[in-house]
Amino acid sequence: MVYHGCSFFVYTKLKELVKKTWPEHYSSWYVDFTLGGLSAIGQLAAYPFDVVRKRMQGQKLLFHKKEITTLSNYRTLMR
Repeated sequence: MVYHGCSFFVYTKLKELVKKTWPEHYSSWYVDFTLGGLSAIGQLAAYPFDVVRKRMQGQKLLFHKKEITTLSNYRTLMR
């Protein structure tokens, strides 16, 4: 949710800015293309946190299956 939500949030906010600032270019294909590329920055910012979240979910499953004995905290997983 966060991973794709950041991208969607950045895209919609930039699209609103373009609509207010340059309304004549609002429907152009190149505006959508450019804003889509810029919204990837939102995904890049959220990606490390998404990976840590998935690792935490995975380790919980391994812990319940008794394949690991301790759960790592957020800081350890970030390292």
